[in-house]
Amino acid sequence: MKKHIKFVGLHAHSVAGSPFDALGYPQDHMDFAYENGLDAFALTDHGNCNGLSYQVLHAKKMEKEGKNFKAIFGAEAYFHPSLKQWHLEYEKAQQDKKNKIKDEDLQGGAVVEDESETKRTIKRTLNRRHHLVLLAMNPEGLTNLFTLVSKSFEDGNYYRFPRMDYAMLAKHNKGLIATSACVEGTGLIDTNFGRIEIREAIDKIHSGERVFVLSWDEEGERAEFKEIVWGDLTRKKAKVIRLKLKNGKCLKLTEDHKVLTNLGWIEAGDLKNYKKIKVLSVS
Repeated sequence: MKKHIKFVGLHAHSVAGSPFDALGYPQDHMDFAYENGLDAFALTDHGNCNGLSYQVLHAKKMEKEGKNFKAIFGAEAYFHPSLKQWHLEYEKAQQDKKNKIKDEDLQGGAVVEDESETKRTIKRTLNRRHHLVLLAMNPEGLTNLFTLVSKSFEDGNYYRFPRMDYAMLAKHNKGLIATSACVEGTGLIDTNFGRIEIREAIDKIHSGERVFVLSWDEEGERAEFKEIVWGDLTRKKAKVIRLKLKNGKCLKLTEDHKVLTNLGWIEAGDLKNYKKIKVLSVS
Protein backbone atom coordinates (compact mmCIF):
# COMPACT_ATOMS: atom_id res chain seq x y z
CA MET A 1 0.00 0.00 0.00
CA LYS A 2 1.42 3.37 -1.03
CA LYS A 3 1.79 6.00 1.64
CA HIS A 4 0.85 9.48 0.42
CA ILE A 5 2.42 12.62 1.85
CA LYS A 6 -0.11 15.32 2.62
CA PHE A 7 0.47 18.44 0.56
CA VAL A 8 -0.79 22.04 0.74
CA GLY A 9 0.14 24.67 -1.83
CA LEU A 10 1.57 27.71 -0.03
CA HIS A 11 2.53 29.91 -2.98
CA ALA A 12 0.16 30.83 -5.82
CA HIS A 13 -0.93 33.90 -7.79
CA SER A 14 -4.34 34.90 -9.13
CA VAL A 15 -5.53 37.51 -11.61
CA ALA A 16 -7.15 39.32 -8.66
CA GLY A 17 -3.74 40.49 -7.42
CA SER A 18 -1.12 39.34 -9.96
CA PRO A 19 -2.71 40.05 -13.36
CA PHE A 20 0.47 39.58 -15.42
CA ASP A 21 1.71 36.52 -13.58
CA ALA A 22 -1.36 34.34 -13.04
CA LEU A 23 -4.32 32.45 -14.44
CA GLY A 24 -7.72 32.25 -12.77
CA TYR A 25 -9.37 33.92 -9.79
CA PRO A 26 -8.86 32.74 -6.18
CA GLN A 27 -12.06 30.67 -6.25
CA ASP A 28 -10.79 28.84 -9.36
CA HIS A 29 -7.60 27.91 -7.50
CA MET A 30 -9.55 26.80 -4.43
CA ASP A 31 -11.90 24.59 -6.46
CA PHE A 32 -8.97 23.07 -8.34
CA ALA A 33 -7.13 22.35 -5.08
CA TYR A 34 -10.19 20.71 -3.53
CA GLU A 35 -10.91 18.62 -6.62
CA ASN A 36 -7.35 17.32 -6.49
CA GLY A 37 -7.48 16.18 -2.87
CA LEU A 38 -6.19 19.24 -1.03
CA ASP A 39 -8.01 20.54 2.05
CA ALA A 40 -6.26 23.94 2.18
CA PHE A 41 -4.74 26.50 -0.16
CA ALA A 42 -2.67 29.70 0.26
CA LEU A 43 -2.98 32.71 -2.02
CA THR A 44 0.18 34.85 -2.22
CA ASP A 45 -0.27 37.57 -4.81
CA HIS A 46 2.48 40.06 -5.61
CA GLY A 47 2.72 42.80 -2.99
CA ASN A 48 -0.98 42.84 -2.07
CA CYS A 49 -3.91 40.98 -0.48
CA ASN A 50 -6.50 41.90 -3.11
CA GLY A 51 -7.69 38.32 -3.49
CA LEU A 52 -8.59 37.85 0.18
CA SER A 53 -12.25 38.85 -0.20
CA TYR A 54 -12.65 36.27 -2.97
CA GLN A 55 -11.12 33.65 -0.67
CA VAL A 56 -13.42 34.48 2.24
CA LEU A 57 -16.60 34.47 0.20
CA HIS A 58 -15.75 31.28 -1.66
CA ALA A 59 -14.67 29.51 1.55
CA LYS A 60 -18.12 30.26 3.00
CA LYS A 61 -19.75 28.89 -0.15
CA MET A 62 -17.67 25.71 0.05
CA GLU A 63 -18.59 25.30 3.72
CA LYS A 64 -22.31 25.48 2.87
CA GLU A 65 -21.72 22.78 0.27
CA GLY A 66 -20.23 20.54 2.96
CA LYS A 67 -16.66 20.85 1.72
CA ASN A 68 -13.97 20.87 4.41
CA PHE A 69 -11.48 23.41 3.08
CA LYS A 70 -9.25 26.05 4.67
CA ALA A 71 -8.31 29.32 2.96
CA ILE A 72 -4.82 30.47 3.96
CA PHE A 73 -4.19 34.21 3.63
CA GLY A 74 -0.82 35.51 2.48
CA ALA A 75 1.18 37.65 0.08
CA GLU A 76 4.41 37.47 -1.86
CA ALA A 77 6.06 40.64 -0.66
CA TYR A 78 8.83 42.58 -2.33
CA PHE A 79 11.65 42.85 0.18
CA HIS A 80 14.85 44.85 0.63
CA PRO A 81 17.04 44.53 3.76
CA SER A 82 17.02 48.29 4.38
CA LEU A 83 14.86 50.84 2.58
CA LYS A 84 17.01 53.61 4.06
CA GLN A 85 20.18 52.07 2.62
CA TRP A 86 18.42 51.46 -0.68
CA HIS A 87 17.47 55.15 -0.95
CA LEU A 88 21.09 56.14 -0.22
CA GLU A 89 22.40 53.76 -2.91
CA TYR A 90 20.05 55.24 -5.49
CA GLU A 91 20.96 58.80 -4.54
CA LYS A 92 24.66 57.86 -4.81
CA ALA A 93 24.16 56.38 -8.29
CA GLN A 94 22.45 59.60 -9.40
CA GLN A 95 25.17 61.75 -7.84
CA ASP A 96 27.97 59.67 -9.41
CA LYS A 97 26.42 60.32 -12.81
CA LYS A 98 26.31 64.10 -12.17
CA ASN A 99 29.89 64.15 -10.82
CA LYS A 100 31.22 62.28 -13.86
CA ILE A 101 29.74 64.81 -16.26
CA LYS A 102 30.89 67.77 -14.11
CA ASP A 103 34.51 66.50 -13.89
CA GLU A 104 34.76 66.02 -17.64
CA ASP A 105 33.35 69.50 -18.24
CA LEU A 106 35.99 71.05 -15.93
CA GLN A 107 38.77 69.30 -17.86
CA GLY A 108 37.59 71.02 -21.01
CA GLY A 109 37.16 67.77 -22.89
CA ALA A 110 34.19 66.31 -24.66
CA VAL A 111 31.72 64.45 -22.48
CA VAL A 112 31.53 60.85 -23.63
CA GLU A 113 29.04 58.79 -21.66
CA ASP A 114 27.62 55.33 -22.21
CA GLU A 115 24.10 56.53 -21.49
CA SER A 116 22.54 53.10 -21.83
CA GLU A 117 25.00 51.62 -19.29
CA THR A 118 24.39 54.53 -16.87
CA LYS A 119 20.65 54.06 -17.13
CA ARG A 120 21.01 50.30 -16.58
CA THR A 121 23.10 50.88 -13.44
CA ILE A 122 20.61 53.36 -11.97
CA LYS A 123 17.62 51.27 -13.02
CA ARG A 124 19.12 48.12 -11.49
CA THR A 125 19.76 49.95 -8.21
CA LEU A 126 16.23 51.35 -8.15
CA ASN A 127 14.70 48.03 -9.21
CA ARG A 128 16.45 46.07 -6.45
CA ARG A 129 14.16 43.77 -4.45
CA HIS A 130 13.72 40.15 -3.35
CA HIS A 131 10.66 37.96 -2.98
CA LEU A 132 9.40 37.06 0.48
CA VAL A 133 6.33 34.86 0.99
CA LEU A 134 4.32 35.82 4.09
CA LEU A 135 1.54 33.61 5.48
CA ALA A 136 -0.87 34.51 8.28
CA MET A 137 -1.08 31.89 11.06
CA ASN A 138 -3.87 33.58 13.03
CA PRO A 139 -5.89 36.86 13.28
CA GLU A 140 -2.90 38.71 14.73
CA GLY A 141 -0.79 37.53 11.82
CA LEU A 142 -3.42 38.68 9.34
CA THR A 143 -3.51 42.13 10.97
CA ASN A 144 0.28 42.33 10.75
CA LEU A 145 0.16 41.19 7.12
CA PHE A 146 -2.27 44.01 6.29
CA THR A 147 -0.05 46.47 8.17
CA LEU A 148 3.11 45.38 6.34
CA VAL A 149 1.46 45.53 2.93
CA SER A 150 0.09 49.01 3.69
CA LYS A 151 3.46 50.28 4.94
CA SER A 152 5.22 48.83 1.89
CA PHE A 153 3.04 51.07 -0.29
CA GLU A 154 3.49 54.08 2.01
CA ASP A 155 7.26 53.86 2.62
CA GLY A 156 8.73 51.61 -0.07
CA ASN A 157 6.64 52.06 -3.22
CA TYR A 158 9.30 53.17 -5.71
CA TYR A 159 9.70 52.04 -9.31
CA ARG A 160 6.54 49.91 -9.49
CA PHE A 161 7.20 47.67 -6.47
CA PRO A 162 5.93 48.22 -2.87
CA ARG A 163 8.84 47.05 -0.71
CA MET A 164 9.24 46.22 2.97
CA ASP A 165 12.44 45.74 4.98
CA TYR A 166 13.82 44.13 8.16
CA ALA A 167 12.76 47.10 10.29
CA MET A 168 9.12 46.66 9.26
CA LEU A 169 9.25 42.90 9.79
CA ALA A 170 10.86 43.28 13.22
CA LYS A 171 7.95 45.47 14.30
CA HIS A 172 5.09 43.49 12.71
CA ASN A 173 6.08 39.82 12.58
CA LYS A 174 3.89 38.10 15.18
CA GLY A 175 1.59 35.44 13.78
CA LEU A 176 3.41 35.32 10.43
CA ILE A 177 5.40 32.63 8.63
CA ALA A 178 8.04 33.84 6.13
CA THR A 179 9.71 31.83 3.39
CA SER A 180 12.01 32.77 0.52
CA ALA A 181 14.22 31.07 -2.11
CA CYS A 182 15.80 31.76 -5.53
CA VAL A 183 18.92 29.70 -6.30
CA GLU A 184 20.13 27.73 -9.33
CA GLY A 185 19.26 24.02 -9.26
CA THR A 186 22.70 22.62 -10.10
CA GLY A 187 24.43 24.55 -7.31
CA LEU A 188 26.11 22.45 -4.62
CA ILE A 189 25.17 22.75 -0.94
CA ASP A 190 26.54 21.04 2.18
CA THR A 191 23.86 18.88 3.79
CA ASN A 192 23.48 15.96 6.16
CA PHE A 193 23.72 13.82 2.99
CA GLY A 194 27.05 15.37 2.04
CA ARG A 195 27.64 17.90 -0.71
CA ILE A 196 24.79 17.55 -3.19
CA GLU A 197 23.02 19.60 -5.86
CA ILE A 198 20.10 21.78 -4.75
CA ARG A 199 17.71 19.92 -7.05
CA GLU A 200 18.76 16.62 -5.45
CA ALA A 201 17.98 18.08 -2.01
CA ILE A 202 14.55 19.11 -3.29
CA ASP A 203 13.91 15.61 -4.62
CA LYS A 204 14.75 14.20 -1.18
CA ILE A 205 12.37 16.63 0.52
CA HIS A 206 9.58 15.70 -1.90
CA SER A 207 10.18 12.02 -1.14
CA GLY A 208 9.69 12.66 2.58
CA GLU A 209 13.32 12.82 3.77
CA ARG A 210 14.54 15.51 6.16
CA VAL A 211 17.37 17.60 4.71
CA PHE A 212 19.59 19.90 6.78
CA VAL A 213 21.78 22.49 5.04
CA LEU A 214 24.86 24.27 6.32
CA SER A 215 23.83 27.91 6.84
CA TRP A 216 25.16 31.06 8.49
CA ASP A 217 23.76 32.33 11.78
CA GLU A 218 24.37 36.08 11.68
CA GLU A 219 23.51 36.68 15.35
CA GLY A 220 25.72 33.85 16.60
CA GLU A 221 28.28 34.49 13.85
CA ARG A 222 28.75 30.80 13.19
CA ALA A 223 27.92 28.17 10.60
CA GLU A 224 25.35 25.55 11.59
CA PHE A 225 23.00 23.03 10.00
CA LYS A 226 19.35 24.02 9.67
CA GLU A 227 16.48 21.99 8.25
CA ILE A 228 15.11 22.96 4.81
CA VAL A 229 11.35 23.37 5.20
CA TRP A 230 10.49 24.00 1.54
CA GLY A 231 12.10 23.90 -1.88
CA ASP A 232 10.95 24.02 -5.51
CA LEU A 233 11.41 25.77 -8.85
CA THR A 234 10.36 29.43 -8.63
CA ARG A 235 11.66 30.95 -11.87
CA LYS A 236 12.42 29.74 -15.40
CA LYS A 237 14.94 31.26 -17.84
CA ALA A 238 16.26 33.69 -15.21
CA LYS A 239 19.65 35.26 -15.95
CA VAL A 240 22.32 33.30 -14.08
CA ILE A 241 25.89 34.45 -13.39
CA ARG A 242 28.95 32.36 -12.52
CA LEU A 243 30.88 33.23 -9.37
CA LYS A 244 34.41 31.75 -9.45
CA LEU A 245 36.15 31.42 -6.08
CA LYS A 246 39.87 31.44 -5.37
CA ASN A 247 39.80 27.73 -4.49
CA GLY A 248 38.62 26.96 -8.02
CA LYS A 249 34.99 26.30 -7.15
CA CYS A 250 32.17 27.96 -9.09
CA LEU A 251 28.72 29.05 -7.93
CA LYS A 252 25.78 29.74 -10.22
CA LEU A 253 23.44 32.40 -8.88
CA THR A 254 20.76 34.78 -10.07
CA GLU A 255 21.90 38.41 -10.14
CA ASP A 256 19.75 39.39 -7.15
CA HIS A 257 20.99 36.55 -4.94
CA LYS A 258 22.57 37.75 -1.68
CA VAL A 259 26.18 36.79 -0.89
CA LEU A 260 27.77 37.38 2.53
CA THR A 261 31.24 38.90 2.12
CA ASN A 262 33.84 40.61 4.29
CA LEU A 263 32.08 43.86 3.28
CA GLY A 264 28.62 42.63 4.26
CA TRP A 265 25.71 41.27 2.20
CA ILE A 266 26.11 42.09 -1.51
CA GLU A 267 23.98 41.00 -4.46
CA ALA A 268 25.78 38.59 -6.80
CA GLY A 269 25.30 40.94 -9.75
CA ASP A 270 27.22 43.70 -7.92
CA LEU A 271 30.28 41.61 -7.01
CA LYS A 272 31.92 42.47 -10.34
CA ASN A 273 32.30 46.04 -9.02
CA TYR A 274 34.84 44.86 -6.42
CA LYS A 275 38.44 43.88 -7.29
CA LYS A 276 39.16 41.87 -4.13
CA ILE A 277 36.42 40.50 -1.94
CA LYS A 278 36.02 37.47 0.34
CA VAL A 279 32.87 35.36 0.15
CA LEU A 280 31.78 34.03 3.55
CA SER A 281 28.36 32.57 2.80
CA VAL A 282 25.52 32.48 0.28
CA SER A 283 21.94 33.19 1.44
